[in-house]
This record gives sequence, C-alpha cells and structure tokens, in this order.
Amino acid sequence: DRPEYADWWAVYWSDALRVNGQRLTPQGARTYHAWIRQQVASDRPLDAFARDLILATGQVDQNGPANFYRAARTPSERAEQVASLFTGIRLECANCHNHPFERWTQANYHSFAAFFVQVRLVNRNENGQQISTVDLGGPQVYRGPDQKEVSPAVLGDQPVDVPRAGDRREALARWLTAPENP
Repeated sequence: DRPEYADWWAVYWSDALRVNGQRLTPQGARTYHAWIRQQVASDRPLDAFARDLILATGQVDQNGPANFYRAARTPSERAEQVASLFTGIRLECANCHNHPFERWTQANYHSFAAFFVQVRLVNRNENGQQISTVDLGGPQVYRGPDQKEVSPAVLGDQPVDVPRAGDRREALARWLTAPENP
C-alpha cells in the first residue's frame, strides 16, 4: 500500500527491462518507467505484465511497453531478453553453437528468435520531431545462420501451434504465461 514499494519494484523492473534514456528516447524511457511503476502500483499480475510487453506495438513515446522492442532491437536480442526475463534461461551461447552446459541447441535458439522477426521499429520525422513506432511490418520469414527458413517454436518439449499468418507472438505469450507451463 505504500508508494515506496511501487517505486522500488519499478526501479528493479526498469533495470531488468533496459529502461535507459540513451538506448531509448528520453521521453520513451520516462513513459516506459511510468508504465512499469503503474503496473506495480496497481498489483498487475506478472502474466498480464509479460503479455503486455511481448505483444506491445505503438509509438514508443506514448506507449510504455512498446519500448520493450526498442531496448532489444533484433530478433536474437529479443529472444535472449524474453528467455532470460520470463523463463530464467540464458540462451546466448546457443546463438552460435549448442549450449555447452545446458540442453539448448542452436536450432532452439533460432526457432525462439523466429517469434520476433515480424516486429520492426520504424523511425520517421514528423514536424521536425523523430517518431518511433513498433509494428508488425517486418519480414515474415526468419533465416538461421545457414540462411534456411526457421519456423517459430517455444523452448522445451511442449509443441505449440503457431499460425503462419498473424502475430506469432500471441502463441508465444499464451505458452509463456500458461499456468501449466513449468
């Protein structure tokens, strides 16, 4: 019930989510941090918080969660960030080779990154002001290191139906926040 609680956890999540005025725009960082603080203050469940971030689109200076995709700009960075933040899995090693100490393969890594290939950051100049917007106008095909097409797949043994058309991140968000997902 105390505002200090929301302040403290907003700082924690802001660090974890890379809220940074140099990586983001200064206004984007303020909007993102304010959104995070509001989520904590309103006791928003973590599954809803995660879904809002994963499915975010819109103008980064006006929609806090859209900055999630400005902080991590490539499908690989996004896959690493989502895996680390919401599953506790460090995938970085599997980008170039099978993980030496975990079960994650290079195929797992790139299949997970394929969820984020559609997301793009568009910068345009409007009335002398730079406007950054996150939308789904990016490519529909993710190519792995061998330049072969890679289909999106979740981590682990649970198969998930990922539609060929539409926002693939919806399947990821459902799987990630499902109560039965260990």
